[in-house]
Amino acid sequence: MEKLIALTFDDGPTSGVTDNILRYLNRHEVKATFFVMPNDTENGRDFLRRMLDNGHEIGVHSMTHDYEIIYSSVEAFLDDFNQAFNLIYEQTGYKPYLYRFPGGSINDYNRNVRTDIIAEMTRRGFIYFDWNVDSRDALGANWSQMWATVLDDIEKVNRAVVLFHDRPGGRNTYLVIEDIVKELLARGYILSAIMPETRPMQF
Repeated sequence: MEKLIALTFDDGPTSGVTDNILRYLNRHEVKATFFVMPNDTENGRDFLRRMLDNGHEIGVHSMTHDYEIIYSSVEAFLDDFNQAFNLIYEQTGYKPYLYRFPGGSINDYNRNVRTDIIAEMTRRGFIYFDWNVDSRDALGANWSQMWATVLDDIEKVNRAVVLFHDRPGGRNTYLVIEDIVKELLARGYILSAIMPETRPMQF
């Protein structure tokens, strides 16, 4: 049975990182999913358009990524989400249906509002995705650590949603991406963007 893998990238777009990630993915015709923090710059707009033009999926991550603000109430989360959603739509004409909670759907900041946020976002037709393989790049993992962690942990699950970050200082992330992609393809895995029919990965 074919094993599907979704590579996902949080926090971008980021100059000097996003362009390299896109280059390596496109070189191997692999589609991924980017949970973005859009910014109102020409560079930011260009990256989002390139993601979509190259067949990648875009989801909403956050506008501010400030846990204390966005998780202070359901309304605060929705306001942050709407700002990011509207900016993505203005820049690209695309209406994302995916989102990822900053810090994941279960974290120390959202315990009092999580259930109500999910209920309201679901009512509005949005789907959230967590992950079950963490590259640990946000914790400062180097190339060797990411290589070992991602490849080892993928073997332990039936389907994999892999967490990477597209953020300043992400050189190790984009350097390891092409090697991981080549290795996974060599092992016969199918790498795909998250699609509407993809069963959600949720904590």
